Amino acid sequence: MLADVTTHATTIPAIAGRNGTRERLMAAAEQLVGVRGSDGVSLEEIARQAGQANKYAVQYHFGGRSELLQAILDIRIAQLDVRRRALMEDGAVEDVHRALTIFVMPLAEQVDEADGFSFARFLLQYSLRLTPWPAIAHPLASAGEGRATLELFGRLAGFLPDRTKADVGRRLQQLLQLPLVLLASYEGVRSSPGWRQPLDETIAMMAAAITA
Repeated sequence: MLADVTTHATTIPAIAGRNGTRERLMAAAEQLVGVRGSDGVSLEEIARQAGQANKYAVQYHFGGRSELLQAILDIRIAQLDVRRRALMEDGAVEDVHRALTIFVMPLAEQVDEADGFSFARFLLQYSLRLTPWPAIAHPLASAGEGRATLELFGRLAGFLPDRTKADVGRRLQQLLQLPLVLLASYEGVRSSPGWRQPLDETIAMMAAAITA
């Protein structure tokens, strides 16, 4: 168990190092899309949620819906990669359970200004679509060498020598929906009582499933 997960809550403005209009628009979109899906939220509503009088603020700052969603994924997943690198350097990745813990726990650190799990909900909306969001590329899809998440996946696959990397990747993609569903179930709030223990239990379940 990683005891420091509760001390690294990170909002979009904190990641970006500023709280400008772009960051507020991304934060608003993340919250709204996480609840209602991309198709259920208008760009005007996102602008209004972000406190913008200009209803075309999203188009001005991002160009459109796809570019806004891509920006959210880019900044959040880059931060996940930073945290996974830090956790990998903090202790040995000695087994499947430890590798999955490092995959999962940083997801619980990506929060909104209300300390809610809005990114977990957003990422769940992304992962559950039968077809990808139009024009949206997962930031790790074209990642090169040096990405901690790709290195971590390589170590995870190394613990499962009887399975191909494609098989391990497919199982991991399916299993990562479990912690996302769990985090979203707490009304998206980290202050909900008892969320941490079920998350630890979920990781243990994932370890059992990926080796089955």
